[in-house]
Amino acid sequence: MSGNTERQPPHSKRMVAPPGEANDDLWPIVKFKFAKHLGYGRLFEE
Repeated sequence: MSGNTERQPPHSKRMVAPPGEANDDLWPIVKFKFAKHLGYGRLFEE
C-alpha cells in the first residue's frame, strides 16, 4: 500500500463487486471505528 504526504491511502475504484449479500472487507472495520467514536465500541467486544 502506498500513501501520500497526508498519510491517507489513495482512493481507488472497486474492481469487483462483492457477490450476493456480501459486504466489503472494509465495512466491519469502519463500523467498529464509527461505533467506538460514538461511544458504542463496547457492543463489538467479544
